[in-house]
Amino acid sequence: MGRYIVDFVSHACKLVIEVDGESHDVESRFRNDAARDAWLRSRGYDALRFTNDDVMTNLEGVAIAIRQAAAARSTPSLSLPRRKSGLPDLRNHMRNSGKPEFRWGGDDHGNVGEK
Repeated sequence: MGRYIVDFVSHACKLVIEVDGESHDVESRFRNDAARDAWLRSRGYDALRFTNDDVMTNLEGVAIAIRQAAAARSTPSLSLPRRKSGLPDLRNHMRNSGKPEFRWGGDDHGNVGEK
């Protein structure tokens, strides 16, 4: 992402997962992580960080933390109503009006057009 390489990312909920190993230069790593996190936040992403030890000894806890963070950042999908109340069902109106009904896809016998 940008000039950074991340371990895992979900673009749908704008969440980055980092699994960090041991580093001899801890101070430098913290500076680099802070700069990366600031860049990610400026683009709407959050970063979760886990150590290798967390993943190896508490995988279930790591999975729960990721699931909770993803759920908190996800937007629910909105389903559209099939028909607004108060509007007439035009299919029934056409069937009962005596006018021919046009079939776009054809009938069961392959006939297309008026019935």
